[in-house]
Amino acid sequence: MKTRGRIPYYVYSRCTILAKAYYDIPARLREIERDIIMASAPPGDGMPRGNAIGDPTSEKALKIMRAKEVTERQYKALQDAFDELPDEFSRELIDKNLFRGIPMDYVAVPMSDRQKKRVRSGFIRALAEKLEEI
Repeated sequence: MKTRGRIPYYVYSRCTILAKAYYDIPARLREIERDIIMASAPPGDGMPRGNAIGDPTSEKALKIMRAKEVTERQYKALQDAFDELPDEFSRELIDKNLFRGIPMDYVAVPMSDRQKKRVRSGFIRALAEKLEEI
């Protein structure tokens, strides 16, 4: 869905925070996978349990699986938006500025400050569209 005008502040902030966590997402996915494996009930000790209804192990596993799906969708959206950047200089700017946290002024690419800001906001807009936020 293409939109014109400004992106709402809360969407811009969420997308920026997500982009800054780009290199942390693979570790988070590995952690979620480990949690899925470890999400089993403790071995029974033969004693009766209370009147809990449901299956807490499967509920926990479903919750972890949903978190994994959301994280994978966000990571794919980041990769797709990054792949759509027009040239290598734009990719370098986004990688260093958003993904690695280097201030825009210290990223040495042959662009003016205005061009850098346009590339950054264009990337954030593309990411927001991929995440269906706008």
